[in-house]
Amino acid sequence: MNDFRLESPNSRAAALALIAKHTDSARLISGGTGLINLMKQRLAFPEMLVSLHRVPDLAGITVDDGVITIGALTRLADLERDSAIREHAPMLCATLTQVASPRVRAMATVGGAVAHGDPHQDTPAALIALDASAIAQSSSSEREIALHELYLDYYETTLEPNELITEVRIPVSAQPSAAAFIKFLPRSAEDYATVAVATRIDLDPQTRACRQCRIVLGSVGSTPIRSTAAESLLTDSKVSAELIEQTAQRAAEDTDPMSDTRGSAEYKRDMTVVFVRRALLQAARELGLAGDNV
Repeated sequence: MNDFRLESPNSRAAALALIAKHTDSARLISGGTGLINLMKQRLAFPEMLVSLHRVPDLAGITVDDGVITIGALTRLADLERDSAIREHAPMLCATLTQVASPRVRAMATVGGAVAHGDPHQDTPAALIALDASAIAQSSSSEREIALHELYLDYYETTLEPNELITEVRIPVSAQPSAAAFIKFLPRSAEDYATVAVATRIDLDPQTRACRQCRIVLGSVGSTPIRSTAAESLLTDSKVSAELIEQTAQRAAEDTDPMSDTRGSAEYKRDMTVVFVRRALLQAARELGLAGDNV
């Protein structure tokens, strides 16, 4: 690990001023579970770390006017146990129980998980399936970014070097809705997944057709992959086992996996079909579609 200077500003404005002044050499750090590992592996060489642990008003969870707002410094462990998240976004809670280990979740923050840009992490895939967005702030502006548009490549996002994620927003579905997250772990619970899948089905209560669908794939490309082509097969259609199978096959076509110790590229594509099928079936059955040819 390289030598670095640590700054601990006690306000959001001070933190933003530091990264604006030292754009080329500074990195923000919150829980440190991602960045520190990159530094240990000599994949990142920041000359300055700007710690956010003293910045107030960047943590907490609220639900207002149909939107869940999660402060960027909210720990994953707190998110996992929050009653509002369990009520309005239970799939996110279920996902977080599978993230690494309790020790990691006690340190990692939702803003860090979103900004890190690691395609193997579970949290971004789950949030994309829930149509989440992030608020990015600099010293001069603020903007909202849909999470499915945030990721460009391995550890690369559309965030500017002088921007800080301040919160994550999740809209609460007004329609009957069910979501599922499942993954296959090749070794221990702390390992990266061979494939991870987050899905959501919004049901039209009158026609019992799929009003909207989300299918997001993790660990099978350089970013979390939202398979819009697969989603379109289910949207405005009656959910059936045959259609779910077609959708799963189509989702696998959007993957671009690498062969590694967790499986060959071909194996990961085959596993994508299996896990998209399982995740969609889980969501469909939660919506009471088990008797509708599912």
